[in-house]
Amino acid sequence: MINIIRSTIKNIIRNKWLALATIMVSFIVFATAPFFISMSFVAQRAVKVAETKAEVRIFFQLDTPEDAITELRTKIEDIDGVAEINYINKEEALKLYTEYIGYYDADSSLIDSTYADWFPASLEIKASSLDDLSKITNFIKNEQELNPYIEDVQFREDIVDQLKSISLTIGIGAIITISIFVSITVALIAITIAFNIRSHTSEIEIMHLVGSTDKHIKAPFILEGTLYTVLGSLLAAGLILGAWSYFLHNPASNDLSFITDLILKELSLTFLEKMSPTFLLEFFGLHLAAGLLLGMVSSYITVFAQLNLKET
Repeated sequence: MINIIRSTIKNIIRNKWLALATIMVSFIVFATAPFFISMSFVAQRAVKVAETKAEVRIFFQLDTPEDAITELRTKIEDIDGVAEINYINKEEALKLYTEYIGYYDADSSLIDSTYADWFPASLEIKASSLDDLSKITNFIKNEQELNPYIEDVQFREDIVDQLKSISLTIGIGAIITISIFVSITVALIAITIAFNIRSHTSEIEIMHLVGSTDKHIKAPFILEGTLYTVLGSLLAAGLILGAWSYFLHNPASNDLSFITDLILKELSLTFLEKMSPTFLLEFFGLHLAAGLLLGMVSSYITVFAQLNLKET
C-alpha cells in the first residue's frame, strides 16, 4: 500500500500543473453544483409553500344577506379537498384595510373617513392541494353564474404556475450545467491519467515482466484520479461553508441576512442558519462521497481502457 501511495504522489508531482488544473476544475464542479442544486431545491420548496397558501376568494355584493353566504359556505364545505374556509365580514374587511393603509400611509384621515358598509363580505377557501383548489374554483365559477350575490371570484393560479415553470427551468438548467462540468472533469482526469500512463510505459512493462499484478500496477493511477476529485470537493465544501458563515455573521450584510432569515423560515430551512456539527459533517461527508465516486469511476474507466494487461 505504501508503494502505491508513493507511486501516486510521484505521478502527481511529475505532472503538477496538469494535476493542479484537474483539481481546480473539480473544485469548480463541486463549488457550483451545490449552488444549482440548492436553487432547484429552494424553487421546489417555494412551489410547495405557494400551493399550501394558494386560496380562492369569493367577494359578495354589499347587500348580500348572511343566510345566503352561509348557504354557499355549506355547499363548498361538502366538496372533497376543502381544507379551510374563513368568513370575513364587513367589519373585519375594514380592519384589514385600515391595517394595510396604516402600514403604507401615515395619513389617518383616509382611515377615519372609511366605513365598514363600503366593504363586501368575503369567503377565503384553502384546499389540500392545488388540484383540489382548481376543482373548487371551477365549482365556484359555475355557482357564480347562478348566484346573483357573488360579485367576484379571485384565484391567483398564474403565480403558482409561474413558480412551477421557474422551478422546472432551474432544475433543467442545473442538470445541464452540472453535466457539462462533470464531463469536463472526467475528460481532464482521463487526459491526466493517460498522460501519466504513457510517461511510465517502460516502467509498467518492467513491473509486469517481474511479476507485479495488474491491480498493483493500476492502483496508483486510480488513486491519482480519485485524489484530484476528493481534494477539489473538500476545498469546495470548505469555501461554501466559509462564505455562508461569513454572510450570516458579517454585520455589513445584516439587512440581507434579515431577508434571508425570513425566506429560510418560510421554506422551513432554518437548519442552514445553525451550522451545527452534524450539518457540517454531513455536508463535508456528502462532498467527500461525491468526490470519491466521481474520481474512482472516471479513473477506473480510463485506467482499464489505457492498460490492457493480462491478469497474473
